[in-house]
Amino acid sequence: MLMAVFGKKENDDLVGIFQRHLNKYTVWMLRKAFSRAETELERFPTVKWMVGACEQLKPSSVWKYHYKDSVDGDGMPCKVDPENGERLYLPQNCLEGRAFLKALASVAGKKSMFEVDLEASAANLQAQKIALTKFGA
Repeated sequence: MLMAVFGKKENDDLVGIFQRHLNKYTVWMLRKAFSRAETELERFPTVKWMVGACEQLKPSSVWKYHYKDSVDGDGMPCKVDPENGERLYLPQNCLEGRAFLKALASVAGKKSMFEVDLEASAANLQAQKIALTKFGA
């Protein structure tokens, strides 16, 4: 399509070169890069220009952390950022998180997950199941 826009004859060798260098990019990136080439360039783009356009469209790799599982000094499980040593906790595994969950439970009018009586909950579910089976029978 791009060859037709720029009035270039089809050349299998050129197509092969483009395929070899651009095959690692997604269809979305290629579509955006070709659209940009059509609107911004006056001449047929080089492979180097197309690769540069696709590279600009790649998502940043900054957000790709590989946190390591660990345990802090108090024995609470956490994740450690390998770059700066910062510890990340689940809400229930840190003091601030537990305080937040307790405040949230009071606002929501429900018990905190640490205060739930599991046996009573299981008995209640069993009673509901029995009632439903009697009603359906």
